[in-house]
Amino acid sequence: MIANYLAVSGGIFSIGLALFHIGFWRIFNWGKTLPRMNKMDRAVMQVMNLCLIVLFSSMAGLYFYFGGSLSDNAAGRAILILFAIFWGFRALIQIPYFGGSALSWAFVGIFTIGFVIPAAMLYLA
Repeated sequence: MIANYLAVSGGIFSIGLALFHIGFWRIFNWGKTLPRMNKMDRAVMQVMNLCLIVLFSSMAGLYFYFGGSLSDNAAGRAILILFAIFWGFRALIQIPYFGGSALSWAFVGIFTIGFVIPAAMLYLA
């Protein structure tokens, strides 16, 4: 039962991050800022962001489709381990790359939630 709630939370969390990344063009005014970059850097920024949108959408799909049963088999546990590693690593690199502002620490908290959800599902399995 708790695993199902965690899975739904993970799905909602992942959709939220996908939507956040969809908003990057507007949030960061990429229409004006990207043209100032060289062609390769501009392409890398957009391709990486699009790939993250697909990744987060896929994470949401896995959480919603498989739910709490993700922790019931080896493949599902491997997926949860990968999710936890991804978000744990993302939390760890936030401050070195973006500084220690209050906003940056808020993102550390958000990414830590992304780590805790699959870790809790694994722990409860």
